[in-house]
Amino acid sequence: METYRQRPLPYPRDTPMNFYAIQHAVGKIQDDPELRETFISLYDQASHHQIAAFGLRYRKHLLDHHQIANDPLFEAVTVAVERWMNGETNYHPARNLAGELQDRAREDFDPFTARFDRTIAQIAAIPHVKFHGLWVTDFGISLINRRYPEDQEAITAERQVQIQIIRKVLNS
Repeated sequence: METYRQRPLPYPRDTPMNFYAIQHAVGKIQDDPELRETFISLYDQASHHQIAAFGLRYRKHLLDHHQIANDPLFEAVTVAVERWMNGETNYHPARNLAGELQDRAREDFDPFTARFDRTIAQIAAIPHVKFHGLWVTDFGISLINRRYPEDQEAITAERQVQIQIIRKVLNS
């Protein structure tokens, strides 16, 4: 009888898993590590629902900042996440929209538009797993990396916006 061989863990078995150390949803990005740590400390204080609220506010910021028209799929994400937050449905409708956005991103030939769809997909996936709320911030920074290559001021400004939004959510 053949036994199942488990992949080695990316952390020692006798220590708790550190999601922040092993998450690589975006790959290597130019970032502001100090501000990212500030965001993570605020993220750790937030509930799953507060992170969903952060995601919806961040979605609005992304659409406004990058001057992207509010596509019907993006609006459907808002409705699905709000319905989950209000207890009207489970996470499946939002997660399914995340899949649709990922599929659309695979078909898109414009790297920025594809990355934008993947960023909104992370917001749609927040009801499924809270950590998508952390990953969406890295995706947001990757949008800045694509739109403004090597612009550390733009990266810092984006992290500051993320911190400002999560602080508003935590204080509301």
